[in-house]
Amino acid sequence: MLPLLAGEGRGELNTMNIEKSGFYKLDELINSPLSFEWEGARGWGTETIYIWENLTVSLFDTLEWDLKIEVWAGAKLQYFSYFLWKSGENKSYNKEVILVWEWAQSYIQSMNYSEAESMNVRIWSESLTNNGRLDTNILSFAWKGWKIAVDGILRIEKETSWNVWELDEENIFLGDDAQISGIPTLYVETNDMEAWHACRVERISDEKLFYLRSRGLGRENALAIMIEAKIRNIFSELEEIDTDFYESLLTEIIHTIQ
Repeated sequence: MLPLLAGEGRGELNTMNIEKSGFYKLDELINSPLSFEWEGARGWGTETIYIWENLTVSLFDTLEWDLKIEVWAGAKLQYFSYFLWKSGENKSYNKEVILVWEWAQSYIQSMNYSEAESMNVRIWSESLTNNGRLDTNILSFAWKGWKIAVDGILRIEKETSWNVWELDEENIFLGDDAQISGIPTLYVETNDMEAWHACRVERISDEKLFYLRSRGLGRENALAIMIEAKIRNIFSELEEIDTDFYESLLTEIIHTIQ
């Protein structure tokens, strides 16, 4: 039985309430006839997921529409996402995580890969309460000739205290003429907190591949090893949750990129 109530609990349309700890793949949940009762077509507007009090929930997201997740008192969210765009029109994703009550935690690991004309990803985390934890790590790859824009945003409201906040973006070129822009943004309206952010935009150069190539590997094999290491790192905590799914996901991603 799915631990979900459609349109109940928090009482809004286009909602999903998670009432049991566990690991959930969102693409499977939305295709279940028991999980959602949307008004209108799926993916129109912003769908909302509520994670109830004191739960430990892991979500894997590949949905191609906007999503908001509210994390309630004492709950811990591990949010993993993989957004792939290979062809066609420009694509935009907006994902938002909000800590609503005290001691809520959110850990976000997101990977983006584009071979399309343009891909825009916006990941927004916000704390409305005290004693919250927000960690966001974003890894993006852009193939030759294409562009990707990634905005990681963290906001802490006024009159909140003892929040810890981390935001890290890593953007990697995989070919000539690729374009990547990354804007890590902090909106801090209180002094009673800890926060840091970083953004790196880079190309995997021959200098970085020197060690592996000096061991007899060709450039393409050395590059593949370095890319795989970065992908494994962004999804490392997923391995502890579901090893089989983790290995299957890595195989799929690496095959796509190579």
